[in-house]
Amino acid sequence: MKEKTHWSTTVVRVLLIVLSLCIWVFIFSNALSDGETSSKQSHSVTVSVQEVVGAINPNSPIATATGESFDLLHAHIRNLAHFLQYFALGVCVFGAYLSFAKKGNRRYGYIPPCLLFLTVAMDEYLQSLTVGRVSEFADFATDCVGFACGIVLALLVFGLIKWAAYTARRRKS
Repeated sequence: MKEKTHWSTTVVRVLLIVLSLCIWVFIFSNALSDGETSSKQSHSVTVSVQEVVGAINPNSPIATATGESFDLLHAHIRNLAHFLQYFALGVCVFGAYLSFAKKGNRRYGYIPPCLLFLTVAMDEYLQSLTVGRVSEFADFATDCVGFACGIVLALLVFGLIKWAAYTARRRKS
């Protein structure tokens, strides 16, 4: 007999799948934007970071960066963006996998990391085909570290949820 799924599990599954799809669209739309557009977008993000930091601490080296300091800040923010988008994708994709995996049956656990690795490879490949963009190994490595950290976080969160549920069941009995 088929086990009934609790409504909250269904909500989590749908949310993680929708978020994964949105992040994939975001990643590939960025990969397909030309070099000038990509540079303008990341430049505006860097300026926004400077404004936010400047509101908190006007004398911060981040808020006052110009010239080479700004260029270095811009490069770090681009790297952080690479890391964070794949971190989020790793959490969502592996979280979705864990929400579907049955207790004690994790034999398909290699599929999400392979899917994430293929996403990174496709992202970098598309960038190499886009005008004004290049594929860089540093971005590839940053993306892979990002999704690996996302997978670890998903494992920790789902592990804590399972541990809390187990502890609650033990207290009741």
